[in-house]
Amino acid sequence: MKKNGQEPVKLKTLQSYLYKLKKVLGVTINYYRHLGVNMGTEIHYELKYSKQECYRIINKHFREKKEEKHKNRVNTYLEKTCNQNSSVKKEECLHNTYNKKEEDKNKQSIERLQIEKYA
Repeated sequence: MKKNGQEPVKLKTLQSYLYKLKKVLGVTINYYRHLGVNMGTEIHYELKYSKQECYRIINKHFREKKEEKHKNRVNTYLEKTCNQNSSVKKEECLHNTYNKKEEDKNKQSIERLQIEKYA
C-alpha cells in the first residue's frame, strides 16, 4: 500500500494494525482467507460503525492513553519530590499533652511487665 508519496507499508505492520483495531478498540470485523502453501493470508475487514464514529473511538482511546501517562508521570514526580516531613510521617501533634501522658503510661506498664517477667 502506497499513499501520499509515503513509504509502502509492510504487510506485517498492516496485519498488526488491523488486529489492534479489532481486539483493543473493537472497531472492525476482520476476515482471514488462507490462500495456500507459500501464498500467505488475505485479510478483509469491515467497519462496525461509520467512519466518523470510528475516528472518534480511536481518538478517544489515544487521548485516554495520553492522560494516563501524564497522571503516572505526575504521581511519580510527586512521590519523589514531595516527601512528608523529610521522609518522616507526621501523625500526631507534638504539643498534645494527652498523647504524651498515654505514651508515658504505656512505657511504664511495659517496664513493669518486663521487671515482673525477669524478676
